Amino acid sequence: MDTYFLRKLFITLVLTMALIGCASNKTLFNDDIIGLKAENTPEGIALAFDHIPSETTRMFIHLTEVVEDANVIPVFTDIRGTLLDQVKEKGKVVCPFVKNGHHYFIAVSFETGKNEKWVDAEITADNGIYTLNEIDLELNNAQTGVTLSAEPVFSTGVQFDSPKFNYAVTIKADVDRTFGYGEQVENNLAWEFLPKMVEDFKRDNIQVNGNLPAYVTAYCNINYDDLLWTVGIANSKEFTVSL
Repeated sequence: MDTYFLRKLFITLVLTMALIGCASNKTLFNDDIIGLKAENTPEGIALAFDHIPSETTRMFIHLTEVVEDANVIPVFTDIRGTLLDQVKEKGKVVCPFVKNGHHYFIAVSFETGKNEKWVDAEITADNGIYTLNEIDLELNNAQTGVTLSAEPVFSTGVQFDSPKFNYAVTIKADVDRTFGYGEQVENNLAWEFLPKMVEDFKRDNIQVNGNLPAYVTAYCNINYDDLLWTVGIANSKEFTVSL
């Protein structure tokens, strides 16, 4: 299991709690007036930043469609190193994986080694890249694994990364706590998450117990404009997982 990917998943899956909770109370940079503007372009949604603090070592961009009474399917990218240097110079990132007429909530974190700051925006997309086919993520009868009903077909050609797929379980521990578990899978439409998930939770001393609601999300890894995007394509139905 890729622990770097797991870190991204944990950040993604607890994003809403972080935004509503303590993130807005942090003063973290010498000059933290970042300024975020989201606007439509022919390629998708462009994010323009007035200022990216020079001490930033990581940017994490997260998009979700604004829907009611449904589990969200995220899209995100994790920017570091020389790619982050390029973004600091340009002051702009294009988020292409959106669909015309759909409304999106966008959150961006800026991190140093110890600190972080979140900014956010909302916008309805005019253009973008999206899946053309209906895709189901089906649980097996034992509820220990999932299978995608089909390969995703996008509205324009895309460059898949390797491994091609990620899968993640979201476990709703209570109103304020969500746990995530994920794995990267090479060109595989099926993923078995049990019993390995429970074994890894025990190994890492993650304290979550009981019969809890959960669901699985399938993602594709896609390269666009030098950035690696993790693009959610389907959720399973909710089920109960025993931990």
